[in-house]
Amino acid sequence: MIVKGKTPLGYIPSGAPIWGQKPFYFYAFTPDMKILLVLVVIGAIISAILWQTGLFKNESGYSYLLLNLFIPFLILTIFPWKTARYALFIFPFLVLSAAYAIDLYVIRNVINEAVYVQVSNKFKVKKERLKNFRFAISFIMIALLLVQIVLLVSAVGISQNGHGTIHDGIIHSNWKKAGEFVKCQLNDEDIVISARPAVTLYYIGRSNYQIRKSELYSHYLNSEMQLIEIYAGTVILTDYDSFMHALKSNNRGWIIVEYTFDGYNIDPDVRNHVRNNMTYHPKGSDATIQVYSWNSTNNNSTI
Repeated sequence: MIVKGKTPLGYIPSGAPIWGQKPFYFYAFTPDMKILLVLVVIGAIISAILWQTGLFKNESGYSYLLLNLFIPFLILTIFPWKTARYALFIFPFLVLSAAYAIDLYVIRNVINEAVYVQVSNKFKVKKERLKNFRFAISFIMIALLLVQIVLLVSAVGISQNGHGTIHDGIIHSNWKKAGEFVKCQLNDEDIVISARPAVTLYYIGRSNYQIRKSELYSHYLNSEMQLIEIYAGTVILTDYDSFMHALKSNNRGWIIVEYTFDGYNIDPDVRNHVRNNMTYHPKGSDATIQVYSWNSTNNNSTI
């Protein structure tokens, strides 16, 4: 698999933007993601209360309760936090399956007496403790937590001023450079077209059109029977004809796109026209964002 980023426990697709190259708990520690931070605090308080009530005294109940936390934690580590919500529906099945498999096939069969002796001698831990399922799971959880704390120290330094704001529950910090570039060169008559109108509205202060197939997005019809994107109130250009109509109706403008520009939700003719006929701006672009412009009054830039 071709990758451009890696989480501590796995790889992510090369199409994922920069903000998606970190697992969900990274954002739980950032000042911008206050809701996730609150959930983490609540979870810690509940765990402390359960500990004090003696629920963990039963070894079997203790072990399976930890597995209920451990398996989802692994899943959320592998997947960026936004898409992790799709795994919520299979958590119970995964927890039960993993708990049964670990107990039945690993603890009882794979780990034999020789393994216990070898590990005990190497780490100077009593053999009896290693046989304790509670100790094994606790050790794994604590070790994993320590690793993640070390890796995520930089998350505390993320701020809204330095990385922008949140749209759709995501910190679109990779749009900031493109937004500032376009904003510095924006004229009053220019229009802005993008794949994420709410983000361009925040960074540029203007968002006129969105390029996206209508069936893939929430929208409504206005009085002029135009499809309107519900968050930023921009007109949706669903196909090549509507896209060209917008260009011919406006002499100048900017187009800002990201990795989704190469996906199904963009008309291929629109994609080809932008890349073959418009001016690309490398100073406002990076590995995740591309900035284009057109000026029909300029002979060097056609629509």
